[in-house]
Amino acid sequence: MLLKRSKQMSYLLRNVRVKRWSFKSRREYFPADPLADLNTTQNNLSCFYIDDKKSNLEDIIAGLASNKQRLSHFGYILIDLQVIKNNRFKINKTEIGTTPCLKANARHVNIEELTAKKLINFAKLAHTSPDINTKTKKQVKQLLLKAAKCGNLDTSKMWESLKKELGFAQNPTSR
Repeated sequence: MLLKRSKQMSYLLRNVRVKRWSFKSRREYFPADPLADLNTTQNNLSCFYIDDKKSNLEDIIAGLASNKQRLSHFGYILIDLQVIKNNRFKINKTEIGTTPCLKANARHVNIEELTAKKLINFAKLAHTSPDINTKTKKQVKQLLLKAAKCGNLDTSKMWESLKKELGFAQNPTSR
């Protein structure tokens, strides 16, 4: 099922290491390092849909951060969804994401049928985004604690090491 077309600007979020994307682009040169943040599975690139007012941005960040083994900063790029569509990338909403955050999982999408050339084109489009940001470790911790308090995190699906850093009770049956 394709995402509905919106009159307002919506985005796709991809978790990245911001340092890899901090370079000045020249037409004939695009470095290889940013491609390491664009790992695909079966030629699909996992992203998350962010609404036009970015009201679900914190839920998505909490969801992705809750899937990590350790608490750390969180780098991301927001790419204008219309730019992606205009460049004829196939975007499909998936059945469900795999983070411990149900709100984030509901916003998971794949960019499908990628080739190496299409992936490089996607990287170039992503690099032109003005929204390449980082949440600090402290900000990420606050987002995770807020999500847990609101009941948006299934802490049984979180790594014990992360739960310990957040001060959550230990559960020997979780990962």
